[in-house]
Order: sequence, then C-alpha cells, then structure tokens
Amino acid sequence: MAPPQTIHQGRLREGHNGSLKRYKQVYEIWLRKTPRRQIIDTGSYGINPDLARSFPFRDRAYFSHDLVAAKKIKIKIGSWNVAACPGTERDLEAWFVEGKGVDEHLSGVTILDSDEGPGKESVGAQEARRSKKEPTVPRGDKSGLPGGEEIGLYVLGLQEVVDLTSAREYVGRVYTDLGPTTRWRKAMKDGLPKGYVQIAEQQLSGLLLLIFASPEVAPTISSRQKKAFHDGWREGPITFPPTYKYDVGSVGMFDSSEKKRVPSWCDRIVYRTRKDRLEYEEKKRQEEIARIKDEEMQSSGIAQAAEDEDVLFDYNPDDDGADEPSSAPPPNDYDDYDEENEDAPEVVITEEGFTDSILQEYYTSHQRVLSSDHKPIDAVFTVEFDAVVTDLKAKVQQEVARELDRAENEGRPGITIIFDQAQEEVETSAPPPGGDGAQGVDFGKVAYLQRKTRSLTIANTSQVSATFQFVDRPTESGEGNKLAPPWLSVTFAGSDTNEEDREKQKLQRDITLEPGDAVNATVEIFVEDMLLVQSLNNGTAQLDDVLVLRVTGGRDHFLPIRGTWLQSCFGRPIDELIRIPEGGVRALLPRTDGKGAPTNRGQAVCWSAPRELIKLTETIETLTERVTADANMIDTAQLPIESAGWPFNNQSWLLKDTRTREAHKAYLLEALDSDKNLADAFPLGIPEIEKLEIAAEILIMFLNSITDGIVPEMLWAKLEEDINVRLANPLTDPEEIKTWVLDVLSASPNHNICFVFLTSMLSRVAAELAPVPKYSWKEQSIKSARSSIDTVRRSLSWKRSSVLGGNRKVEVLEDPAVLRRTGVENSYTGIWAPILFRGSEGLRDKEKKIMDDRRKAVLAPFLRAGRD
Repeated sequence: MAPPQTIHQGRLREGHNGSLKRYKQVYEIWLRKTPRRQIIDTGSYGINPDLARSFPFRDRAYFSHDLVAAKKIKIKIGSWNVAACPGTERDLEAWFVEGKGVDEHLSGVTILDSDEGPGKESVGAQEARRSKKEPTVPRGDKSGLPGGEEIGLYVLGLQEVVDLTSAREYVGRVYTDLGPTTRWRKAMKDGLPKGYVQIAEQQLSGLLLLIFASPEVAPTISSRQKKAFHDGWREGPITFPPTYKYDVGSVGMFDSSEKKRVPSWCDRIVYRTRKDRLEYEEKKRQEEIARIKDEEMQSSGIAQAAEDEDVLFDYNPDDDGADEPSSAPPPNDYDDYDEENEDAPEVVITEEGFTDSILQEYYTSHQRVLSSDHKPIDAVFTVEFDAVVTDLKAKVQQEVARELDRAENEGRPGITIIFDQAQEEVETSAPPPGGDGAQGVDFGKVAYLQRKTRSLTIANTSQVSATFQFVDRPTESGEGNKLAPPWLSVTFAGSDTNEEDREKQKLQRDITLEPGDAVNATVEIFVEDMLLVQSLNNGTAQLDDVLVLRVTGGRDHFLPIRGTWLQSCFGRPIDELIRIPEGGVRALLPRTDGKGAPTNRGQAVCWSAPRELIKLTETIETLTERVTADANMIDTAQLPIESAGWPFNNQSWLLKDTRTREAHKAYLLEALDSDKNLADAFPLGIPEIEKLEIAAEILIMFLNSITDGIVPEMLWAKLEEDINVRLANPLTDPEEIKTWVLDVLSASPNHNICFVFLTSMLSRVAAELAPVPKYSWKEQSIKSARSSIDTVRRSLSWKRSSVLGGNRKVEVLEDPAVLRRTGVENSYTGIWAPILFRGSEGLRDKEKKIMDDRRKAVLAPFLRAGRD
C-alpha cells in the first residue's frame, strides 16, 4: 500500500510566512498604533513586556494591519503503484499534470467538458494500440480537471519504481541504482509547465516522493526537511472503483490470471488538518485516562462489586419482559452523502491562531491509464490562508523602523547643541574639504597669537537625565588619543580649567543635566606653536578639527571646528622675508591651483633686510626716547633702572598681566603682517612704557622664529674657526673685532645687514637708558698688556680701565653711570647672544659654556659703539 501523502496546515503556514517571523519583535513597537494596544507602563516602549512577548498577542497585532491578504493555492496530490512496469513514466504528464485518462462513468467525477466526444479514442482502440514506447492514455482526451499552471503545488507518490521481487535486484539495485529516480524526475520536469521547481525528493526501497512548486509558490516554502506524520488522518469520499488489480493494458479487466486477486483500493490519498490531529490526540488522551481508571478500579475490586450491586438492586419488576430499546439506529437511519455540503471548505484554526480553510475539490482515479496493473489516483485541494502582500511589506517595515527609532530615542538621553557664531565675523570661513556642511564652530579668520572664543549652549532635550563629556579621539600625528589639538581648548561654565587639563589632572569631567536643563561651554582657539605656524603658512596644515561629545547611553555628537588662517611673517627664513612685497604677508597672492602657501609671483628681492625687522628696531628706538623723556619730566613715569636687561628681560617687565599683553601684542602683529605703521597700531590710552615692552617682546619672538637666524650656523662655524686659529694671538681691539666679524658676515649680505641693524639698535637703546658722561671715556688708559683671550674678555668688559682727573687718579669703576652702563651692556650681551647666533645643538654643557662665552665676546664690541 502506498504511503500516505500529506498536507500539513502548520507546515504550509510556516513555509509561507516564515520570512515574517524576524519582524515580530519589531512589531512590538507597532502594537501601540493598533486598536488592541494596551498601555501598561514600564517597558522601554510603553508596552507591558509580558503582554508584548505573548505569542498570540503579537500575531494578532501583527496581522491586524494591512500587511496580509487572503490567498488561495491549489495542491494536487497523486499516488500510483507503477509495478516496475517499463514505460509508465510516459503516462505521467497526461494523467497527473493534464488530468487525462479519467473515465467519467467509472470515477464518479463529473467533468464539465464531456470526454465522450467524437474525437476521443474508444476503449477498444486504446487497449489494442497499447505500447511501452508511447503513452497509453486515450487520444483526443480533453480533460476538464484542474491541471497545468492552475496548480500551485504538485505532490507525487510512486510505489515499486524498481522490481523488488528478486533478491539480487533488491540487494544490487535498490540502494545503488539512481536510474529510476532520474527517469521519473525528468518525466516530471518535462511534463510540468515552464518555471516549476523541485522542492523535495525522497526514495525508499521502491518508494519515490517528488514535490514541485510553481514560481509563485516556491519562494514562500520553508521547513522542507521537517516531518509531521501522526495519526488522525482522514480520506475524502471514494467514488471510483478499486484501483488494483487490473490486467496491464486494459481499462476495466480485473485480474484474469489463475490467482484471481480480489480488487481493492490499494492506492489512497489521506490528509488531515490541525483540527483532526488535535481531535485524535484528545480522543487518545481520553481513552488512556479511561484505561488507567479501569485498571485502578479492577485492581481494587470496585468494578466487580459495582456489577453485583447492579444485579441485586437495579431490577424493576414492571419492566420485566419488556423489549429493551435498541441502541442501534434503524435500518434506514444512515448518513447519506450530501453533495451540496461537499464543496464547503473546512475551517481550520492553526496553531498560531490563524483561520485558514481547506477544500478537497475532487478525488478520483484515472481508469484509462493502461501502463500498470494499478490505476493512478489524484486529488486536488484548495487551501486559503493569509499571505504577505509584497508591495505593502516594505512600506510597513519602514513605518515600523521609524516608530522603533522614535521610541528608542524617547527612552534614550539626548542633547541639543546651539552654536553662538560671533557677529563680528561678516565673512565666514569656508567649510572643511569633504565636509557635509553640518553646523559647527566657525572662528572665521585666525591670526598668530590671536585668541578667539565661541560659546556653546548644551541643553538636555530628552525625557531622561543626560550625562555627557568631551572624549578623546585619534590624532593624525600619532601622538595618541587627545580631546583636542594643542591650539584648541574647551571649558565648561563654572570651571577655571579646560577639559584637556582636567583629564591630565584626573578630575571629574562628565556633566549630568536633568530634562530641560542647560549648560554653557566655551571653545577657544589660540595658535602659538611655531611649528604649527610654519605648517599653516606653508599650507600643509589647516585649522580644521572635530570635537566628540559623548552622551552616556545616547548617540555621539560631532562638533566641526574650522578657521581660516591668516598668513604670518613669523616662522620664515630671511631669504623669504626680503621678498615679501608692500602690503606685508597678507598681500601675497594665492597659488593658481589653490594648494600650498601664497607666494610672491615675481619672486624678486624687495628689501635689503626684512621690513618687519626694520620697523621693529625703529619703533623700539623711538619708544625708548619717549619713555626716557617721560621719566626725566614726570615723577610717576620712572623706569625700572634696577633691572639692567629692561626692556628685553621678561623678568623686568612692568606689565605682568598675560591676557593684557596678548591683546597688546595682537595689535602689533596685525600691523606687521599688514605692513602698517607700528606707531599707529596701538589704540589710545596704552602707556608708552607698555608699548616699548610689547615691541621688545615681539622683536625677540620674531628673531627666534626666523628659521635660519640672524647669524646662521654656517657663518657662526666660520667665526668659531677663526677664533680657534687666533687662540695664540687673539684680537684685542674692539674695532678690529668688529671689522673681522662684519667681514665674515659679508658672505651673506642680507644677514650682515640684519646684524648691523640689531646691534646698532641695542647700542643706542643702551646709551639712551644708561648714559655716561663723555669725559669718563676720553681720558681712559690701558695699564697692562693683554696676552690671552681671557685678557681680551677682561679688556672688552672694561673692568680695569681708569682715567686721570687733575692731579688725582679716579677709577672708572667708581662712577655709578659707568657701572650702570656696563651692567646694561653685559645684560644685553647675555640676552641677545643666544638669539642672534645659531648652531649650538648637540653640545655638552662644558662645550656649550665655552661657545656662549665666545658669542658674548663677539657681540660685546658692537654694543659699546659711541663711547668715544
């Protein structure tokens, strides 16, 4: 007997809708929009978590939307014992796919298009022409049964696809020969319409199961390997004659051999629904309970006692001899077959709570298939179920995703950042290359040593408290993670320490705001590193960065920082400074390709020395004369005469406030870069003595920023070489020393001129701040010869000089004016020697001290000019 071919409602449901299960958790959020929603606080999304996780609840909510629609498919199931007869596969397409070979008179099926037309082959002709090489179904047969593309799922069960009567055949071929399977699979594929795909295939000892699906149904099928064979199967009404055993080649001739086998329905198609299975399981459960109860009663003797009691006490004399009513139904009381009720589909409630229906349209045999002693049978079922509407699935999914994001955002902390752009910046800087134009902190035009600040307002706009802080991010320079680059700092209101320093000091940095609260922060830019200035001037660096504000449990906020660099005269070599045209470095034209540093297109030498150096030296001389005059006339405008290095010694400056000095320096730097008059750079109200200190500081900073220095390393090496050569006979006369130094520096005229400008300025400033009467220098005499370089240094320092006054000897060192002048010159020499000369890297302490002494000895004669 052929194995039962099954339709399992649960499997069909899972197969078609399995792709939707992954959305069920997402639809917990969507439940809030359904009429069935219940707002029972606490879940993250406003839904009772236990209720949301309830499987039926989720499915009801899920299918309450316009995402599904009723869908019907027809399933055709066929069963045939081919008895290993050759050529049977040739009849497969005709009877199983096209529905031919049905005898309306024998099958009990009413066919709309009658098959008794004049074109249909008769039974006698059909039996007479039967051959193994061609189909045996009647020619001219036009079936009216469902078939072809009308069927969504074809399920075929075959028996005895190989001969099992021989032991040799059984052992040698059943488990190794795949020929029959290949042959039947090919016949099935060739017979089905184009596009049908194989879903399942299984062969067991002559049994073969093939399942094919239409292109529309195949993508919706899953769980193909799962099985659900249980009891509780049922069969539709049998209206056709027995299907076994017929003479091969005959339509209705039963077994004519000597065995005379009794006809039987060996080939059956049974099916069940979930309802059938549950009813069967309930029945078995009740029977098992009754059996256990009977066993318990019999073991205790209660059953026997009950029977005896019935015999003694249940006797009724009035009913003695009366006919007992029969429990059997009357002879004519039978269950007639109701044809009208046959077409009513059975409503099935699936395990997942869906309401589906299944209808068996027909169940018949194909009597006029002659190639086997079994007649093939088939049945067509129509199954209606809820299926996903593909066009609406994407739309609903997007809506759910948006709702999910909104719900998550409502439960997550969130902040809003408001940027305070400065009103004075009329022209904003361009956005960073590759940026998306997102709002950020724009500092506009940024110059060297110009401090600019911008304010941020950070507000908690979420419904929960928010904790946030600025966090480190990787740096391009490979220096490790940093909160911000050195030129940028962030400080929250109420704190005197910026976030970078707070991190270094291991201080608490996170801030917590309750809903509706806000805090202010200040972002400050300040470029002071000379290496960065050089990179900005060259166009190899940009004032672009991103601050990362991390919200605990929320999303990160990225704050773009940008500024436009203004070219600076600092950080350049002398050869480049002398080529800057009128208008200063700000007048340099940008490159045609837009990349790199602006340049002087003509590349012509415009000045013998940098204009910035000339302007600074002239300004310092002018301001020195003014402050000296003020000190002589105004008692309150006294100079710090106790400090010999003023105004070049930072320890002696009267203006100590750092921020005030930065603001004053910004005026002078702007004038230098724009080639403006330095005397007019300062606003009114700034004392002259403060202007002088600022100008002196700017001059020192400018000289230190010159990449090759006033006396480059190459020229200093030449001077030091001459000193070593003259150790035995050193120069002692100041004028000779000056002549020798200028002769060596003449190899680089521009550096030579810069050196002369500076030493002349220092000499005049020293003379102005520490004047000495002329008679003190005219009558001086040198009492001893100098024979060593130490003597030269003592001679150059004028420590042993004396003059004669009348008939008595007066020591120069006793004159306070001379003492102050000498102190000023020595202090200037110590301050300016490291600034003017380059080339002291890599020396040991002793060697460095010797070099410093030699540089002071070279510089000292230039500061004493004008004594004679």
